[in-house]
Amino acid sequence: MERCGICVGTSSESVTPLHRTNTYEGYDRGLASSTYVIKEGGDPTSLGWDAGNIIMALKNSGRVSEISLPRLTSTLLGRVAVVVQAPYLALTSLELSLTDETAAVLPDLFLGGSAPRLQKLDLYNVPFPALTKLLSSATHLVYLRILDVPNFAYISPEAMATCLSAMTGLKTFHLAFRSPRPPPDQAGRHPPPLTRTILPALNCFFFRGNSEYLDDLVARIDTPLLDNVTVTLFNQLVFDTPQFMQFIGRIGQLNAHNQADLLFHGDYIKVKFSSRRGRVNRKTLVLVVKCRDSDWQLLALAQVFSIPSPPLCTLERLGIFDCHDPPPRWQDDTEDAQ
Repeated sequence: MERCGICVGTSSESVTPLHRTNTYEGYDRGLASSTYVIKEGGDPTSLGWDAGNIIMALKNSGRVSEISLPRLTSTLLGRVAVVVQAPYLALTSLELSLTDETAAVLPDLFLGGSAPRLQKLDLYNVPFPALTKLLSSATHLVYLRILDVPNFAYISPEAMATCLSAMTGLKTFHLAFRSPRPPPDQAGRHPPPLTRTILPALNCFFFRGNSEYLDDLVARIDTPLLDNVTVTLFNQLVFDTPQFMQFIGRIGQLNAHNQADLLFHGDYIKVKFSSRRGRVNRKTLVLVVKCRDSDWQLLALAQVFSIPSPPLCTLERLGIFDCHDPPPRWQDDTEDAQ
């Protein structure tokens, strides 16, 4: 059964399929021409997944408004990267996901280095060293998710904050690195700026990486409407997060949290802050630290929350849950003496 092709239609007529497909053509009055929406939800390794039709559709650079290609192989991503090197001025949404970790890298000329109409960008395991160049032109982004970033495609917190500064309509921001990086030289870290960039619409923030990166990033931004924060920190000997605690303290919605749940898992510890007021509360602050030993888990939290600030200093209830199987083995003075 063929799963890839093109369906044709406009805003004023029914869509007529040419092939059984997830790809179709719509109409954009602003461009005064028909525009393609290229989506594929199938398995690219199956015989029915016709990559040739995808490549052919991508060659219409001036008419593609959406691209959604999950579960790409590195070979197919390479073919896509070769084709998509001209500006896609109609593009509003781009989703790419790579299934393997081979050396497939998006070139500097991907999308011609510019995406002025882009509103959604979702990359998973897609190395793109020139991403900041593209982001600097994508000032209309509402949704930005960059996950599983390898170390060779590292983006500095200063560069990321600069890109975010022009995204005044951004509502969702996810940034996750694949693995820890060596801690930066303290002498080489830039001091916090005197003024911060305001992201007036941001309400969802997700981060996974080193504590130093998190601290340097949030020292450069203010998010008055932020009410959903999830942070996962890689295991480190020293956690340096004074700017993160000040960042949380500047967010009024999160300062209202007065309860917390502390959950011990096998390879991480999680603390979730929430409010007891009201029946429905979607405003959450979640912190996860990736480490195994229970004593190290507690030590990590003690370092992260070393500065007393809201919501830590306004807690009214603390729940502690043991999610280990088997239960954790705690060190004590007797064992140390032996």
